[in-house]
Amino acid sequence: MATAKGPSGPDGAAASPPTGHRATDEEWHALTARCRALPPAANSYLIGDFETIKPEAHIMRFVEGALGRAVTPEAAVSLVRAAAREIGLQAYELDWRIRENQ
Repeated sequence: MATAKGPSGPDGAAASPPTGHRATDEEWHALTARCRALPPAANSYLIGDFETIKPEAHIMRFVEGALGRAVTPEAAVSLVRAAAREIGLQAYELDWRIRENQ
């Protein structure tokens, strides 16, 4: 399993939300901090495409709870994928961590 990265980007600068994700810096930091706090998933396996994340209720609740506002399903999936990259996880690993901790 990959280890989580620190709060800075690869060049040492403070990490910011990826372009086009419609999250403020403050919201982005809240989301990635919440993602980093999740323990590893006990059942981190899926059948099929590992990178598929569906905007199911657990994803929507998690992202909206972290941001403190409503988001579109597309934005929720995009933010979870970006947050997974930011903290050094595969998207499916973060999806399962969120699922098991909702």
